[in-house]
Amino acid sequence: KSYKSMSEMKKLLPLIAIVLAGVTAAQTVDSPIPSIPATSDISSEQIEAAIQSVSASDGLDEETRADVTTLLRDAQSQIDNRLAANAAAAAFAEELDSAPAETRRLREALEQPAPEEPTADSFGIRDDTALDQIEQTLGRELASLAASEVRLAELESQLEGETGRPAAARERITALRATREALGALIASAPPPEEPTILSDARKLNAALKRDARSAELARLEQELLSNSARVDLLRARRDIAQRETTELRRRVEFLQQV
Repeated sequence: KSYKSMSEMKKLLPLIAIVLAGVTAAQTVDSPIPSIPATSDISSEQIEAAIQSVSASDGLDEETRADVTTLLRDAQSQIDNRLAANAAAAAFAEELDSAPAETRRLREALEQPAPEEPTADSFGIRDDTALDQIEQTLGRELASLAASEVRLAELESQLEGETGRPAAARERITALRATREALGALIASAPPPEEPTILSDARKLNAALKRDARSAELARLEQELLSNSARVDLLRARRDIAQRETTELRRRVEFLQQV
């Protein structure tokens, strides 16, 4: 009986060897994933090339292939997030430099005397002016007033939003710092021993690019906080200009409606 068991075991050895070879192949397939150092130098095109390589690989099971592809697609989006945050931070820095001068210019304009009261002469209206001509002028003024009121409402909304941004930005900064630390720990941790190397590499690259994106968002928020006061001052000046223009247009409309 023992001899028979040994004989059956020998027959199973080739099958066991095939199974083990398949597992080993999944574990040791060459990884096309870009290395983590200098992740800020990794481009979306490099990630796309890795995705295509994974798609064409014969040594991966479909579940691993799908998981790796999902991680790499998300990594691509993190590159876009980082670039967008960098651009926004640069825009905030530029506004910090330019806003004070623009605010001064608008305040100087507001110090100028208000336009005189509208008159028939200011509209070119005479005793023989046709009624339909006056109505056309009124229509144009009403359209200008409507546009000015929309612009004023937009500025009021922007001003309200920017006034409340510092608290929200600081809260987001706190959350981002915690997330960045967690991502750093994930990158430094050892992968599960049974996990295919290519999947571990994709997971770590994804985490590294997420960390880069979060760092860029932190820089953007910090620049937003630095420039907030200057931008709020500029919005207030623009709002005051819009209020003045809207008031003047209302006076013009009221005058024409009484002609």
